[in-house]
Amino acid sequence: MDMIPTAIKSRARLFSFRFLLIVAACGAASAHAQAPPTLELLQGEYKYRIAWNGIKIGRVNFYFEETEQAYRVIVDTKTSGVARLFHALHSITTGNGRKIEGRYLPEFYHANSNSEEGKGRVAKLYFNAEGMLERREVSPPEDPLWRPEVPPEELIGARDPVTAFFVMRQQIATNLAQDVNTTGAKIYDGRRLAEIVVRVIETDAPMLATVISRQPMNGYTPKELKKFEAGDPAVHIYFSRDNQFMPQRAEAETRFGTISATLEKRE
Repeated sequence: MDMIPTAIKSRARLFSFRFLLIVAACGAASAHAQAPPTLELLQGEYKYRIAWNGIKIGRVNFYFEETEQAYRVIVDTKTSGVARLFHALHSITTGNGRKIEGRYLPEFYHANSNSEEGKGRVAKLYFNAEGMLERREVSPPEDPLWRPEVPPEELIGARDPVTAFFVMRQQIATNLAQDVNTTGAKIYDGRRLAEIVVRVIETDAPMLATVISRQPMNGYTPKELKKFEAGDPAVHIYFSRDNQFMPQRAEAETRFGTISATLEKRE
């Protein structure tokens, strides 16, 4: 039984975070890119079931409000069942911004996590009119000797996870039209900066199969880096082949078994 809490601790949170991170993996398209495909504006709720070896251990609910002028997202993650016996987790992530000439410009990002390891951990990012990071607030304060603060110059070009999600949807579709199968970009969540890479591995199947990996850049604690160096499993994500272009399933193989997130309902 002692394997169960270890797997749940490291992977339940991983899926909610990487669902957002996956977008940033799609960097800028070529200067000769064709016009981006028209994707549907995201509205309503998408409910995902998180499972470990087929056993439900939690859920992730996405609430989208996207118009031609603005976007807003709420991501609600919660463990359940056997997972709560070992690692209760409930986190709320929100983000919003404006859309100008097809560009997503963030205004505010807020991540609030309540768990046994980090009860009441909050990160807030504030952006200026150009969508550039203007101020960041982290509570409780981090010890810079344990978690180094990412300097502003390293954050140039980085995206918050929510904004990255919208950028990624559009960019992957655009890149596919140019036969570009690998893209990457930087993502910053208020504490950690990472390079995320997404690679399309199958284009002829009913769903578009991709694999996402990350490379820590700055803001990681020694403990987090040790876990990464011990083995950071790639996450496979499968997208629908319609104008929704939304993840239908994600899964990762670990030494404890398979962790998955599956779309169960859209409202």
